[in-house]
Amino acid sequence: MKILVVEDDRPVAQTLQLLLSGYSYAVDVAEDGETGLAMAEAFQYDLILLDVMLPGQNGIDVCRQLRTKGLKCPILLLTGQGGGQQKAIALNAGADDYVVKPFDTDELIARVQALLRRGGPTTQPILTWGNLSVDPGNRKVAYGTHLLSVTPKEYAILELLLRNPQRALSTRSILEHVWTSLESSGEETVRVHIKELRQKLTAVGAPKDFIKTQHRVGYQLNLLYSSASLPPPTEPLTVPQFAELNAVNAELRTAIEHWQSMYAALQQQYQELKTAYHTIVQDHQQLQVDRGELELRVTERTAELVVATQSWPQPDQQEWQTLLEQSPEAIALVADDGHFLNVNSATCHLLGQSKDGLLYSRLVEFVLPDWTTHPGWQPVQILPEEAPCPHDRTVRAVECRAIASFAPGRHLISLQAVNHQPSLPAG
Repeated sequence: MKILVVEDDRPVAQTLQLLLSGYSYAVDVAEDGETGLAMAEAFQYDLILLDVMLPGQNGIDVCRQLRTKGLKCPILLLTGQGGGQQKAIALNAGADDYVVKPFDTDELIARVQALLRRGGPTTQPILTWGNLSVDPGNRKVAYGTHLLSVTPKEYAILELLLRNPQRALSTRSILEHVWTSLESSGEETVRVHIKELRQKLTAVGAPKDFIKTQHRVGYQLNLLYSSASLPPPTEPLTVPQFAELNAVNAELRTAIEHWQSMYAALQQQYQELKTAYHTIVQDHQQLQVDRGELELRVTERTAELVVATQSWPQPDQQEWQTLLEQSPEAIALVADDGHFLNVNSATCHLLGQSKDGLLYSRLVEFVLPDWTTHPGWQPVQILPEEAPCPHDRTVRAVECRAIASFAPGRHLISLQAVNHQPSLPAG
């Protein structure tokens, strides 16, 4: 099928040419109204796409002149205005349809195919001739259940023959409708394409004369094959064929019984899995309930312990200090880093310092390096073995007799003197 595009906007014209060529249409392009008018008179087109806004003569005038001269091919106007007045002007000028720019390509192709169907013997979207079917929407060709691989030109020839089934088309007419005006092809090219088409149709079961040659006239679809062929009548089976059919049926019955047995086994396994799943779900729910009850009991017991702990009598600070002072042993309360936090009088006497002085000191300044530390108390350093007692200038070795964790970060220790060394010489 051959289409003339009259469009002065070159990018739009090239887009239309590529789009329509993709659907196996032969496309000629004219860039102004005068050229379009001359080409429409000189060549035979199946459809004309005519832009309204053209230099020189506008599309409305060109359309009106073509109709005045008796041109009957469909005309599709391309307009930039979509109002009712513009549509009325286009239709009154003789246009068959119009599309508003910017156009949707799918809609444009649909309108083009609708206009081409309007002038044919059928308005159905799929063209058929017996077992042959051609779908212009997706450019597919089929014979019966077989898809044919055809070239764009072969497709265009088939579509042309299907749209004109009642008349024979000459090679010259096929050239004018399938090839563009700029393509230099001769009648021999048409004959080669017809030969290729016949070979492809015959390969899928079509009769050799499906495309009939009318001597000195042209080519036409054979009227004998215009209706779909019926399947051949069924012949009675022979004895060997009947025996083979019975054997095949027996195999099919065995296979069906096997699959039915497998299906029953699968159904039983499914039910067992379903039961196991429900059991697991119930166990999980019960575990959730038990966990919730356990967490509740732990929370309640913890609250009871907190209340009981808070009700325990706390030692009075004054009573603690009195007990510490009355102890004949040297007792001190020491922090993790070795600093004295509290001492009694016996400790002051043993170490030869006042209580205020000791509170600014550390235990490691007075204790031998081999004293044993509590696992929770690690002093930061080991000082010399001997330290002078300032009140009598004697050197005295002191050791820890016992260490106990009194509270977090607090250690209760008992001290005693190991021996006495001679006094240091006066300075």
